[in-house]
Amino acid sequence: MMEKIEKYCQRLNVPTICDVWSEAAEQAAKNNVLYSAFLFSLPYT
Repeated sequence: MMEKIEKYCQRLNVPTICDVWSEAAEQAAKNNVLYSAFLFSLPYT
């Protein structure tokens, strides 16, 4: 799964998301954050 997400990040040219998504996902899971809130929390730069 991680490899696919990293490949999609590269394909979509969103390197910042590639750098932070794993840690952000872990924190969201620990804090029971809704999936939509998790997605909106990712930096799109």
